[in-house]
Order: sequence, then structure tokens, then C-alpha cells
Amino acid sequence: TYELIVKTVDQSSRSLRNIETGLKRLDDRSKQVNRGLKLVGAAVAAIGATNIARGIVDQYRSFERYRTVLTTFLGSQQKANSELRRLGQLAKGLPQDLSDVTEAFTIFSRFGLDTSNESLKAFSNIATANAKSLGQLGEAVADALTGEFERLKEFGIKVAKENGQFVARIGEDQVALASSTKDLVEQLKELGNTRFGGAADANADTLNQSFSNLKGVFFETSVALMEEV
Repeated sequence: TYELIVKTVDQSSRSLRNIETGLKRLDDRSKQVNRGLKLVGAAVAAIGATNIARGIVDQYRSFERYRTVLTTFLGSQQKANSELRRLGQLAKGLPQDLSDVTEAFTIFSRFGLDTSNESLKAFSNIATANAKSLGQLGEAVADALTGEFERLKEFGIKVAKENGQFVARIGEDQVALASSTKDLVEQLKELGNTRFGGAADANADTLNQSFSNLKGVFFETSVALMEEV
């Protein structure tokens, strides 16, 4: 009986030592995993910081490009800055972000089109209703002014010349009849107040609008940070 007790105690001791050894190994592995996770976390943070920094620089480059173009058209940097501030306020109520609105503004300015808030919102309605960017519409309008109407088809608008007049149709409906391309564009813009009116406002409470606003905030923040550098 004594030998059995000693043997049992001895086996128990070995088992306890094995358990203790196993726990120690598990603790060591846990520490290694933690160290690995910290390294991964640091690497991810570094990559994230690098991407954010690159994004800020890219946004500012876009801003500088827009400001340079607007300064050329408007005659002074002060006027360009004023317009950019106006566009920033306007963009907060549109589905398009500030970068997209500014790009369209430069295109419309280049071709001498009305760039008031009312005009830009009308164009925004057309772009929104067709799930396109304002910049894409700006390019289509710019082409139309030179007699190229292919891009307008992306917005469901087909233009043909009939009896010396430009006729625009959406489906079977005639939506514009003009003697010049500039008059045609002005009539098409009015579709943003009639046929497509309210498209931008209908987008106001959507996730797309929230995302657009977030992009706008990042653009403005990037510009503010870089202007202080």
C-alpha cells in the first residue's frame, strides 16, 4: 500500500510538472503572438499613415490645379479662392463632392457657361438622375458645344440636325430645338429644373450623400493642412 501511495504521488508530481511545462510553453507562445500582433499593428498603422499622407497631398495637388485654372480665367487668385469657397458650400448640398463640382466648374468656365449656384444645381440634377459625375456631364456639354454629341447619349440624350436645327430627344420625346449649340446646351440645362428637377434633393438623405459629404470634408481638411505647411 505504501509503495502504491508513493507511486501515485510520483505520477501526480510528473503530471503536474508536465502541466506546468505545457502552461509555460503556452505562455511563451502567447507572448510571441502578442509581439507579432504588435508588429502587425505597427505595420498597418504605418501603412495607414502613409496612405493618409499621400491622400492629403493628392487632394491638395488637385486643389492647386483647380486654383491655377480658375486664377487664369478669373484674373486673380483672390477671386479664385472666393469661388472655391463658394463651391465648397454648394457641394455640401449636392450628391457630388467638392472635387467633382470644381472640375465641372472649370469646364463650364472654360466654355463661358453660367456657373451660378442655380446653374450648377441644374446640371447636378441631370448628372444625379443618370448616375454620372458632374465632371462627366461637363465633358459631354463641352463636346456638345463643339458639335460632338456622342457623350450626351450617356445621359439618355440624342441630338440630330434636322432642317438646319439641332433637335434633342430623350426616348421619343423632343426636349430641345435650337439653332446653335450654345442655345442647345442652355435648353438642356433647363431639363435639370424640369424633367430631372429634384434629383439632387432626393439624394439628400442617402448614404451616397453622406459619403460625398465625407469626401468633401477630407478635401477641405487636406487643403487647410497643406496651406499651413
